[in-house]
Parts: sequence; C-alpha cells; structure tokens
Amino acid sequence: MITVITGTPGAGKTLYAIEKLLLPQIGKTIKGRDEHGNEVEHERKVYTNINGLQIDHELIDGGETQGLRDWHKWAKPGSLIVFDEVQKVWPPRPNGSKIPEDVQTLDTHRHMGVDFILITQNVLNVDRHIHALGGRHLHVRRVANMPLATVYEWDHISRGLLYSKAISKAPWKYKKKVFKLYKSSELHTKQPRRIPGLVWFILAGIVAMFVLTPQVFERIGGRLSGKPVVPTEKPAAVSGAPVPAGTGAQPVQAVEPLKQAPDERVDFIPKLADKPWTAPAYDQLRVVVRMPVVDGAICNAKHGCICFNDAERLDMSSEACSEWIEGAKFNPYRVPVKPPPAPVQAQQVEAKPQADQSMHYEAPKVQQHADMTAVTKAAKTARLAQSGAL
Repeated sequence: MITVITGTPGAGKTLYAIEKLLLPQIGKTIKGRDEHGNEVEHERKVYTNINGLQIDHELIDGGETQGLRDWHKWAKPGSLIVFDEVQKVWPPRPNGSKIPEDVQTLDTHRHMGVDFILITQNVLNVDRHIHALGGRHLHVRRVANMPLATVYEWDHISRGLLYSKAISKAPWKYKKKVFKLYKSSELHTKQPRRIPGLVWFILAGIVAMFVLTPQVFERIGGRLSGKPVVPTEKPAAVSGAPVPAGTGAQPVQAVEPLKQAPDERVDFIPKLADKPWTAPAYDQLRVVVRMPVVDGAICNAKHGCICFNDAERLDMSSEACSEWIEGAKFNPYRVPVKPPPAPVQAQQVEAKPQADQSMHYEAPKVQQHADMTAVTKAAKTARLAQSGAL
C-alpha cells in the first residue's frame, strides 16, 4: 500500500509517521510466496531518509541515483520505504511527459511485497501518477501552535483536503519521548501560543450567561405572575429631614426620574411580514373600503386553483378555491344584482290580410297549408274509426 502523509511545516508529519506507522512495524514479518508458490515469511525491513532516526533501519542516502529513483532495483519483499519530502524526488511532471520508470514501477509494488509511506506538504507537489495509486491519505492539522493536532484520514488521495469526506477524524497529542527518536530537519522554534478565538467566544458566552440570567428570570417571572417588572436599580432617596436653621443651606428638591423617549422605529415595523402598510404608523390612514369576494377561478395541474376578485388574485389556498369551484357557497355579505329592465319598444300594428282575420271563422284550405292537411286527415281517420267504417 502507498500511504501519503501531508501537513504544513511544523505540523508533526514526521513525528506522526514514526509514532503511529514505523514503531508498530519494528520486528514484524510479512507473509508472502516464493517463486515456487510456497508460503514464506519476510522480515519487515525499514528503508528511510529520516535524519537521525534512532530505530533499526536502512538509510536511503541519496547518492548519484538519489536512492529512491532506483528503489525497484534494491527493494526486497517485506520492505517498508519511508521517504520524507518526497516532492524533491518525484515532483510534478509537465502534461504529456513520459512517466519515469521508477514511478511507473509503483503500479506493481504490491506484487513485489513493498509498502510506501510518502511524506510531503501537499499532494499537489508530487507526481500526479501517485495520486491514483495512493490507498491511504493522512493529513495532520496542528491546533493553534499547541502540542496537539487533528488527523484526517481518507481511503484515497484527497487533492482538495475535503474534511467532510474523510472516513475518520481523530485528535493526536505530541509525545516528547518520540522527539528523541529522530532529528528534525528544521530548527525547533517556539512560537508564541495564542488562545484560539473560539475559546474567547466560549468564555464570553459563559460570562454573559451569568450576568443576564438573573434579569431574564426576573422578567419571565413578572410576565407569568402578571405583575409589572420593577427595575432592580432604585433612584437615590432624597432625605426628608428638615434643614437646620441658620446653616444657610437651600432645601434639596426631589429630582424627577428621566423619562425615556419612545422608540419611533417600532411604529414602522409591519405587523405582517412583507406587508409594510400594516405598520402601526399607518393605522389612521389605513381604512378598509371593500372586502374580497370570489368572482372567478383558474385551475391547472401545475399551480392548482387560483381565485380572483375583479381580476385581482385572492390570498386563498388551492383547496379552498377548488371547493368554491365545485359549488359556490352562500355569501351573506354579497348584494344581489338585479337584471336591468327590458327596453320598452313601440308596438307596431301591421295590417293583416283579410284572409288572416277570417281564420277564426272559416276552416283553412287544405291546399294552402301542408301541416294543417295532416291534421285534417288524421281527424277524418279518427272519425271513421269511431263509426266502424275502418
């Protein structure tokens, strides 16, 4: 497996690698198989470039080949290669450039029985081919220059350090005895410790709680009991003792307490949100002149039903508007609208032919009206049926 450890300078990357990853591997063996397929155990051997490491290891001294560049030539099964500041050996490559042989061979490092622990400040400073091969990413984040840090872990290389996607997050405290096991490549300079802003915020909240809690309970108790809240601070009492005669002192007059002017801003706060005309300042100007009455509605599958009054949308729910459509309910406040009277038209008397006036007295001629002919024939047929002729 390839494990990558990142962190800012002085965060404790090398210290964490020695304590959590190197020390547990000392004296262990790794199971594997030889060229004939038989199961064998390989001794865990540590190869590293950590300066002044006091545990059993083989030093990668660099040399002409920089040591790590030809790891695939000297590494043995069971080897654990720990390399600090790996960006100096495997820096980022230009796009389209050929992958170096030592980096390309990392694809089969598991088949060789070799594991890597690579330490750097940022994964973006390392050859991008390693990003796809890393199976574990640990980021050490120091807390406010104190001897403790938070360690985030991913099961892949997190280029953007997405803390929310980390599979684990754990605190880690520096151990002084581990500092003696190696020599840091940097000078240990003590930086002034500052109390984090979050600590100040918590302390301020605690102080405010103790100061404001009595006043809050006093106000709540007064509202529940219905008694007016009396301020805890009392005005200085004026002594009513008489002034001795002959002292020349003027009698002290009682000082009236100052009256606090009302806050005019309250008058302009609307009673209903998003409706500024409901502010108390407009109560004298706001007069209701009509009330909403449903005149019509529109329904569709997307917005439901919307009711209107004089082409103005009413603030009604879709369910209430749908009920109105199914059957308009009786509205006792609605004034019934009477239809307008029909217009009076002048009666026109038309002269009718003499034949029309005689229709009441003479039987119509069968030849002139076909419908009347049908009626006459039917009448004759009925009379014949009654007489028995048919």
